[in-house]
Amino acid sequence: EKFNQPRLKFLLKRLYQQRVVNFTDANGQITITLTEKGKKKVLSYQLEEIMINKPPKWDGKWRVILYDIKKERKIIGDIFRRFLQKMQFLKLQKSVYLTPYSCDGQIEFLRQYYGLGEEIIYIVAEKIENEEVYKKYFGL
Repeated sequence: EKFNQPRLKFLLKRLYQQRVVNFTDANGQITITLTEKGKKKVLSYQLEEIMINKPPKWDGKWRVILYDIKKERKIIGDIFRRFLQKMQFLKLQKSVYLTPYSCDGQIEFLRQYYGLGEEIIYIVAEKIENEEVYKKYFGL
């Protein structure tokens, strides 16, 4: 009763035609599942919204991201770097970025989405040289 049934049917039919979902009927029970194309679409929506949550209190640990992406995949490297900048990481060197906030889930998501695997190293450090400068930069 809460849903506009004709509109819902229309939208589901359109998703099926776009090959984003599949329908299966088991014993009169219809199940809707995402196709691989649908999963990629969901991931791309999550990708657009990716950010780091800044907790009210810093845990005193630094997160350092190191990456070495092959020249043949330069475009992926550029995209990954833009995401680090969007998430407000501080660039320490060409392929080294820093943040004081936990971001292992976001980095793992980017690693999986772009197939980067071993090309990214995520380090959690309790102390870093010149950290007073970085604390000031991040407002800690």
